[in-house]
Amino acid sequence: DTPIWLDIPEQTISEDCQDGCVDNIFSFDLEPFFNHPDGDNITLLGPVLISGEINQLYVASYTLFIEPFEDFNGIITVQLTIDDGDFSASNEFILNVESINDLPYFSNLGDITIDEDQIYNDTWAFDISSGAENEDQNIFFTLDFSNPEFINSYSLLPSGELTIEPVLNVFGNTTFEVKIIDSEFDQSEVLTYNLTINSINDIPVINDQSFITYDEDCGEQSCTETNKLVLDLSMFDILDPEDDAALLTLFIDHENINDNYTTDGNLGILINQDYNSENEGVITVPIYITDTENAQSEIYNCDIVINPINDMPYFSNLGDIIINEDNNYYQDWAFDISTGAYNENQDLVFTVNFDNPDLIESYFLDSEGYFSINPILHANGQTLFTIYVTDEQNGESEITNHTLTINPVNDPPLFEFEPATIDIDEDSGDHIINWAYNINHGGGNGNFQESDQELLFIIDNDYDQELFSIQPNILINNQNTGVLSFTLAENMNGLTNFSITLQDNGDNKLDDSDISNDGYNISENTNFTVQINQINDSPVDFTLFSDLRNYQIDESTFYTFDNDEMSFRYPYQPVYIDSQTPNKLRFEWEWVDSLDIDIYPSINKDLRMESIFYRLEAIETTDIDNIIILADSLIYNISDPDKSYEVDIENNIVRVDVDLNTINGIDITGKTSYHWRVNTQNYQLDYQNSDPTYIAENQDYSFYIDITLPVINMVPLYDDIFSENFDLYMLSTERLIDFDNNNRPIKLWVDYGIDGSDDEILFPDEIDSLNYIYYLPYNFSNSGDIRLKYQMRDHVQNINSGLEDISFGIIEPIYNTTINFLNGLVQLDIPKNSVSQKVKCLIKSSSLNESSQDFIMVSDIFEIYPKNIQLLKTSSLSFNLSNLNLFYEPSNLCIYKKDNNGWNKIESYVDGDFLKADIDKFGSYCIFYSSIHQTMTYFPDEYILNQNYPNPFNPSTKIEFYLPEPNNITLSIYDINGKKVKNLYSGYSNSGYHTIEWDGQSNSFNDVPSGIYIVGFTYDNNTITNKVVKIK
Repeated sequence: DTPIWLDIPEQTISEDCQDGCVDNIFSFDLEPFFNHPDGDNITLLGPVLISGEINQLYVASYTLFIEPFEDFNGIITVQLTIDDGDFSASNEFILNVESINDLPYFSNLGDITIDEDQIYNDTWAFDISSGAENEDQNIFFTLDFSNPEFINSYSLLPSGELTIEPVLNVFGNTTFEVKIIDSEFDQSEVLTYNLTINSINDIPVINDQSFITYDEDCGEQSCTETNKLVLDLSMFDILDPEDDAALLTLFIDHENINDNYTTDGNLGILINQDYNSENEGVITVPIYITDTENAQSEIYNCDIVINPINDMPYFSNLGDIIINEDNNYYQDWAFDISTGAYNENQDLVFTVNFDNPDLIESYFLDSEGYFSINPILHANGQTLFTIYVTDEQNGESEITNHTLTINPVNDPPLFEFEPATIDIDEDSGDHIINWAYNINHGGGNGNFQESDQELLFIIDNDYDQELFSIQPNILINNQNTGVLSFTLAENMNGLTNFSITLQDNGDNKLDDSDISNDGYNISENTNFTVQINQINDSPVDFTLFSDLRNYQIDESTFYTFDNDEMSFRYPYQPVYIDSQTPNKLRFEWEWVDSLDIDIYPSINKDLRMESIFYRLEAIETTDIDNIIILADSLIYNISDPDKSYEVDIENNIVRVDVDLNTINGIDITGKTSYHWRVNTQNYQLDYQNSDPTYIAENQDYSFYIDITLPVINMVPLYDDIFSENFDLYMLSTERLIDFDNNNRPIKLWVDYGIDGSDDEILFPDEIDSLNYIYYLPYNFSNSGDIRLKYQMRDHVQNINSGLEDISFGIIEPIYNTTINFLNGLVQLDIPKNSVSQKVKCLIKSSSLNESSQDFIMVSDIFEIYPKNIQLLKTSSLSFNLSNLNLFYEPSNLCIYKKDNNGWNKIESYVDGDFLKADIDKFGSYCIFYSSIHQTMTYFPDEYILNQNYPNPFNPSTKIEFYLPEPNNITLSIYDINGKKVKNLYSGYSNSGYHTIEWDGQSNSFNDVPSGIYIVGFTYDNNTITNKVVKIK
């Protein structure tokens, strides 16, 4: 059995073993607390500390010994284990160490010595403790002085920082007691120390001063020894803690005085000349006092206010003034202007008086000395004038006397004019304008008017003289009017400016070297602007080369009828060739130099037309209002290869080749007669919104355009009388002509696609010449895909070819029938007993697009003939989506059938790569896309092997099969004798539709011969077979 522990009660001791321990170690006898049911010997193993902090832990003679760490309190947990040699058992022993508060303590710097009036501040106490490291208690200090009257304030912070501020001027000794107390109010022992305050001599103090003022320059011209300012102690509020104020001595700090005064070396102050309150007005004198022990006060800055005394202003000047008539005077005339003293900050005002004010319009002399005189216009002569200056306190300078001389000069002649500009048209001939008026010699109309001078208008020759055949001139008539006349040069236009002056025969300073002469005999320059507006001229005549047949790239592109009517057509081809394209139609006309003078910059200086352009037009002969632009904006002298436009200047020919297929509105079917013309104009308006044109035209010449190839729509109709025949109706877009006169307008080949040996050549008959209908009854001899090719010419010998791919099959009442169209693109599966008698069936397609906004036709239209057949059973119509290369979701596709009301949706579903529908009537079918379609996908429950396509085939065919579930399958090809020819696939395949292509080769990679082969599709020991046919 396992040894057994009994419950051990929790034990309690005090912190630091103050209670419950012996020699700081706790012991406990464990033997009463365990036993062994079998009486086996028990071993007490080493104890393990689980929690708590201890110095020692051990057992001896079944006794547990524990020595806790110093200051530790809390729970000590020990794991105890006993062992009998086979089994062991464990128990926990818990010792509760109760907390005991420790006394706080600290260290310090001891006694303190400071000087009188000195504040003590230091970290006096350190190693501060609440008693134990694990006792987190707040502590504080108490401090008591034996002579508290010595102390103004004190503090001892828990951090140990001690601050003592003694009472001012007190010295001596005092003791102080210190102790520290914790949060439980246990305290350290009280410690006593000495504070010694040493005696220090006090310095005297200057507290304040009286308000001290003194006059500028000491009340006289300047400061001297006799009028200087002298300082004394009575001017100041002074204090000394130890001496009487009368025993103190006043001094000036002569080493630190400022620049506004000097001293006499003692207490006398001499103020600098003119220094006063207008210059901040205060001087600062550094002073100090000493006591009987020569203790010196701090420096005191004594402020003394200096009262200003006004000085008389004065100035210097340039003296007399001489100017010329009609000139203004503006000069720094007065200088060295002073208020009387450099430091008097006053505004000054000049006063000016003229003896002859009639010469003066205005004047002004500002405080800076700038003198402005504006004489009356045209005035001249002399006048005296006086000037003095006054300050703000009415102090006046001396009055000065001067002379102003205004010398007479020749005034320029004057005139007025109207208009300032003229706006005239090109080629408007002679112009005479009463332009200038109020013409006079100058000098005004008053006392200073000039007379007896000859006047002459001068026009500078810097205007554009090319604009005039008779140059401009201005003459003064008897009515004192200046008459301007000129004549325009032919075709010239532009903008020019006449620079016009009026000249007299008086003095002109430009004619001599006398620099004092300020006269002019020429008026101010007047600009007269002449605008000659460009007027568009009509382009000059040129000739068309009307007969287009004479210069075409290929002369066979015109066909001329017996009645001389002509038609532009395709280049003549003896036999049909693929991808034939019509030539461009060439037009030529005469090129003439200087077609339009409006484009030359030497003539058109106002508005130059950027260019002259040709516009080639075709006009319907029977409706001249129907104008069709064939080529536009052809620059008359610059070829443009991008427009097939060439200017042959050497041969004076312009030619342009026109792609008629790019021209909107023109009839290219040969039914409309046109003549052509060339329109020339600038495509740019003059200011009258005019752009005259010239049209070169020959209305006696006309032509037709027939570059539309004949096209046939083949419609097969079932022959009800001869059931073996289809009636092939061929509907042409125009009448077809047999130019060999054999009455064979259409040649038709029926190609069964085997080796060409079975092709048939047929000639349908014309049965309706007005509606262009041609007819041929035909009995198809072979089933499968058949190509109908045809060739024909229209009435201008344009040749065209076309083809129809059809599929032909015979529906037998007793057999299942499958008809494929275009290698399985469309497949029609007809079950037996769907018809009561044998029916020949034909499928063809057309590419007519009949999409609408919400429904997009994504396939050709497939016609199934005979359209009127009503089946006795529903048949399956399938479209191979992989062959259609559609990029739409199959679920958005649906099969539609056309009836008299348009296209109608029929129920459709997706089966693998096929879109299918069940039908019971032939007709027109196609596929439409719409986002609203929700076509379901069909998943059969059985394994399916679909018929290969194409079938017959050469060289390859595709085989499709379906698995309703994942399975292992085999797909193989066998010959008609059952011998395996080719293993196409063998292995695991996922469910769904799969397609494998057979390349017509055997396992040895040799082409198999033509003939019948069997496709075997094997799964789960079941085999499905289909028959395939390879042809040569």
